[in-house]
Amino acid sequence: MRIHRNLVIAVTMFGCQADTTVSSFNAAPTVAIVAPEDGHIAQTNNSISFVALVSDDSPYDALLIQWSSDIDGIISTDETADQNGNIEFVTANLSAGTHSITLTVTDDEAASGEDAVQITLEQPTDAPEIEITSPVTGEPALADTPFEFRAVVEDLLDPPDALWVTVISDLDGLLCEGHPDAEGAFACEGEPTQDDHLLLFTALDTDGNEGQASIYLSVLDATDIDNDGDGWTEAQGDCDDENSNVNPGLVEVADGIDNDCDELIDEGTYVYDDDGDGYSEEDGDCDDEDDNSYPGAPELEDGNDNDCDKIVDEGTNAYDDDGDGYSENDGDCDDFDNDASPAMTEICDFIDNDCDAAIDEENASGCSNWYTDSDGDGYGAGTAHCICSGSAESATYTSANNSDCYDYNSSANPTTSSYFTSNRGDGSYDYNCDGSEEKEVTTVGGCEWDLGWDSFCDEDPAGWSGSAPSCGVSADWIADCYFDWGTCTPSTTPSTMACK
Repeated sequence: MRIHRNLVIAVTMFGCQADTTVSSFNAAPTVAIVAPEDGHIAQTNNSISFVALVSDDSPYDALLIQWSSDIDGIISTDETADQNGNIEFVTANLSAGTHSITLTVTDDEAASGEDAVQITLEQPTDAPEIEITSPVTGEPALADTPFEFRAVVEDLLDPPDALWVTVISDLDGLLCEGHPDAEGAFACEGEPTQDDHLLLFTALDTDGNEGQASIYLSVLDATDIDNDGDGWTEAQGDCDDENSNVNPGLVEVADGIDNDCDELIDEGTYVYDDDGDGYSEEDGDCDDEDDNSYPGAPELEDGNDNDCDKIVDEGTNAYDDDGDGYSENDGDCDDFDNDASPAMTEICDFIDNDCDAAIDEENASGCSNWYTDSDGDGYGAGTAHCICSGSAESATYTSANNSDCYDYNSSANPTTSSYFTSNRGDGSYDYNCDGSEEKEVTTVGGCEWDLGWDSFCDEDPAGWSGSAPSCGVSADWIADCYFDWGTCTPSTTPSTMACK
């Protein structure tokens, strides 16, 4: 209940501090030791649990945590804060005396905060003293391999070899035990499981008094041990853990060694063919990150100097081969003729000068006026079109004049001399394009008596009965007369008026 109360106090304290502190670019961690209480007294052979609370903007698992004593120096750097900022450290290895225990927390931007508490460790009466000599702080043990635990013991009343020493793991229990020798040196072997252990060494004298010391021990797989001290283990990818110039964090250099452990030697250096095109920088490769670039490579349209001749994209659609300011990609339709580009004016020369996909199109420079001759009679009509001779449009606009009055009937044109009984197609009978409808015959016929010996009733003249009809209209045509009961009567046949 005491520790819980202090935690509440510490949390309340942090809240007040957060309300009154103005944060700069990076605020230092806020640290409070909440157990044991200041002035705590314990015996040196007992374990002491230190509890603290930290608050910081950095991730808690990135904080560097150090416990230190003004008597024993640094006593731990292995702890981490949990996700709520709680820190716990247990030790039974403090020397006798009054200690100022300081907790220093440093964030990932090197800003530090700390708190301290004073405790007193009293030497128990007649209790043995024990000092751990193996393992030492930070020394790992190899998994599945016996480890020799060693210590030195001393007792004021009992000879050293009368003491009994046990080595106990907080995970595995008793690891080994036995008597020290006559000089107080103790050694025994145990095989702790692969994990992080808190070891408690206990020396028991003949009166039942105990002396204790503790230490942390990490039991690692062989691949988790950094043999060359370069900060990388085999499990982390160190491909040569006996050479500190080799690990995954290094930059490859031209030394014939796989420095960065990627199973490649000297890659990224001037002697290595990084892109696998058969050439390195030493061989003249101008871009050894691109396998399309090397001396003699075919030039590609990619914005790179593929053949390493210091010219980019020559001979491709991206390059202005004829020097007219346009490449094929810019719209140049013939990049080997500087008379052809999107900036040119079309002229009548059988070339697509302006690159609009049309050759000698209408209104090109040098064109002549031509007209549509829809009925193919050689006479055109409509709007003039300026056309190049021999161009595609010249097959559509074939007449040099526009004198055709109706361009949908080849019989209707200025040279027509024939007469027609049907209109030309638009209701008009003006076939010769003179602006009028000319009737072929307008004569009105009749009959008269002829007292000649061969006949006495005859037409005079032959012609229309009554009056001439309109163009294309059928009427009676007097072609003959006959005697009928004393009357000279016309003989008629139907006929249609022809016009031009």
